[in-house]
Amino acid sequence: MLHFMLAAGVAAASFGWVREARAQWSGHEFGAGLRFGDPTGLTGKVWLDASSALQFGVGWHPGYPRYRGYVYYYPGPVVSADWVYSVTRFGPRSRKVWFGVHVGAGMALDFVAGHCYYDALGHRTCSMGVLARMPVALNFSIAKVRLEFFLEVTPAFRILPLFTPALYFSCGGRYYF
Repeated sequence: MLHFMLAAGVAAASFGWVREARAQWSGHEFGAGLRFGDPTGLTGKVWLDASSALQFGVGWHPGYPRYRGYVYYYPGPVVSADWVYSVTRFGPRSRKVWFGVHVGAGMALDFVAGHCYYDALGHRTCSMGVLARMPVALNFSIAKVRLEFFLEVTPAFRILPLFTPALYFSCGGRYYF
């Protein structure tokens, strides 16, 4: 029973049952916007407390050109969810702009739209993939207009159907409501 109570306490703290669930720089909890790169699509972020948030995305992998007759990563839809921790925030004393760095962990599902493809290790894939993700981002936030811009690098490992490394880059912005 003690293990269950400890697990419930950790879950409550992790999922935002705390007092301050707002982006420190904007005073708002939820941001939505667009991201470009791999994947390109919609993005959202919900702050759980002053330093951790859930970010999610629905988008499209752009696909890559043929190389020696093989297609690497056919275009297709992707859905992702990550828990991110704001490692540091810094900016001028006026607090009108903020810079920050976040790291996190999450999962993604990517779907093959159309044909099979060959991954980075040469494995032929014709089905949905499950990925473990580790996003790292540099954020730039403007408090007065409630905008956040980001540049994100996401190393990932496809864990199903075959274990394969992947690397994604994207940039974008969110408006906080």
